[in-house]
Amino acid sequence: METSYQCVFDGKDVSDKCDYAVRVCTDYIKLPLTVRMFPPSTEETPFGCRWIRKGTFLSLLDGLSLA
Repeated sequence: METSYQCVFDGKDVSDKCDYAVRVCTDYIKLPLTVRMFPPSTEETPFGCRWIRKGTFLSLLDGLSLA
């Protein structure tokens, strides 16, 4: 999975549109329906890859860890 700073998110200001992100290929990796992806799943992308905010991705991973 690729990580980088992206300006693909929704929002009015640059501070809302840009954030660190993880590129997840949702054709192969299934995410909970509550996770917001950009572009939305209704738009075609190469290999079904979409960006999610890095903080959201890390929270998902934390939820999977065994404590």
